[in-house]
Amino acid sequence: MKVIKRKTLGYADIVVYDNGIFNIHVLSTVPISLEQAVEINKIRLTLMEDDKALVLSTSEDEFVVPTPEAIKYILSANRMNNVKANAFVFSSFSQRLAAKAAGRLDKMPAPISFFKSREEAIEWLLNQ
Repeated sequence: MKVIKRKTLGYADIVVYDNGIFNIHVLSTVPISLEQAVEINKIRLTLMEDDKALVLSTSEDEFVVPTPEAIKYILSANRMNNVKANAFVFSSFSQRLAAKAAGRLDKMPAPISFFKSREEAIEWLLNQ
């Protein structure tokens, strides 16, 4: 994978790869807010020129999760219409389990999955 675009925010690094993966790497241990989730989505649409993206979410800390309002926005049809698939990397088993359970509550307009490693997540995204 080759980096083609990069943007650094105070709370996250954004990287676009040549294979269509849009990586959001959260730097902060504070939960991602609704405003930050909206900002990241606008950046994604701009950097990827409105193409459907393979979204990879990773973080520095194993316990970083978005706020409930940000989760609702991330899973909304409005945002998901421009997403081909979402992969989230959580090093904590309990977080993956909770996220999988929450993901089953609503039918997602794009595939979504949760992984222990970045490599597994990338492999899954590229097969979507």
